[in-house]
Amino acid sequence: MKRVFMFNPRAGGGISARRLREIERYFLDRTGSFDVIRCESRDDLTRRTRDALLGGAEQIVAIGGDGTMNAAANGFFEQGRPVAPAACLAVSRLGTGSDYLKTLAPDRTTDWREVALNPVMRAVDVGAIRTLDDSRPPMHFLNIASFGMSGEIVRRKQQMPGWLPRSLCYLLPTLASLFGARPRSIELELDGQSLRREALCLFASKGIFAGGGMRFGGGVTLDDGLFDVMLFTSMTSLQMLLKTPKLYSGDYADEPSIEKHTARSLRFRSSAPLTGECDGELIGAGDFEITLSPRALQVCCPATTA
Repeated sequence: MKRVFMFNPRAGGGISARRLREIERYFLDRTGSFDVIRCESRDDLTRRTRDALLGGAEQIVAIGGDGTMNAAANGFFEQGRPVAPAACLAVSRLGTGSDYLKTLAPDRTTDWREVALNPVMRAVDVGAIRTLDDSRPPMHFLNIASFGMSGEIVRRKQQMPGWLPRSLCYLLPTLASLFGARPRSIELELDGQSLRREALCLFASKGIFAGGGMRFGGGVTLDDGLFDVMLFTSMTSLQMLLKTPKLYSGDYADEPSIEKHTARSLRFRSSAPLTGECDGELIGAGDFEITLSPRALQVCCPATTA
């Protein structure tokens, strides 16, 4: 298998050169040759992933967290189409959240390196986001896209210093965003069905976890062709704060202010532009359409979850 590691030393809290050497030694001891490509930015990593796939790479290993995974996943597509349908993406457990891997490999003792070395392939659904005014290129995602207060949390998180503990990287931006959040009027279409809601935030999920372990998905699987859609409605910032523990436990089925749906596509407009993010990467503010490509990407899984 022609294996290529994609590594952006500037991503997230950064990965030390020593840590990268440890990873390289691990794979050298167990497999043949592979390439390591150091990238200068998110866009560079996406471009180099696409170039590697067009050059015959069979496996891309994203060395980092959810943001690096997202940048690599976007490199698997060009104008919405897979550039190498048989190639696979392996995800590491090296980010501040690594939330998608929590769904791919629920057993936290699973060694991501062994999954990359001995993968069981699973074709998963891929989401795509575009602005309704087409002001920005579409962006693909694997885990979760969210809008509103949750997007503001990601915006603030990106401003946090890299030396903070992982738990505080999410907690501090969440608290700061909570007390400035106001519900917005949203006109939402789910598979063509129109809804109007006052909401703090909106989630479209394929995976279960985001925000360092909060549970926003779980009603759908990674390959069933559906989004899990969640709206936080009719809720003050204080009420949202008090419900935060339930987001970690997933015990919110009876909460009247948390509304859940499933859909193959959604689009929305809001009374004020909502800040969006996907897989922890900031998109910007606007009105959006979210669509799904069923089983469009091969990812590496442990045998127990494939």
